[in-house]
Amino acid sequence: MSGSMRGRIIGFAIFAAICLGLTVYIGADIARIQTGGTYHLSATFADATGLGGGDPVKLAGVQVGQVTSVKLVKGQAAVGMSIKSSIHVPADSSVAVHWRNLIG
Repeated sequence: MSGSMRGRIIGFAIFAAICLGLTVYIGADIARIQTGGTYHLSATFADATGLGGGDPVKLAGVQVGQVTSVKLVKGQAAVGMSIKSSIHVPADSSVAVHWRNLIG
């Protein structure tokens, strides 16, 4: 095998590895798979229309977790959330459900 052919094979292998890595990263982002440590919080809402598992949880506009469950408990929507361990949410925090629109 010539040096030119070996260089092409190595170049292609590097290209394929980068493409595979990016595909896995984009797939995990689309599937909303969280990596790293998390902790669980829950909140109760009178109305959680349109909210579902995997929806983003944001703090100051930055995604810090995702919704893990939405259940009906005594006429109220009980929402479970998984929050990144690096984020501290104070116990006296208030939460709200915001609907997505054409702007975001």
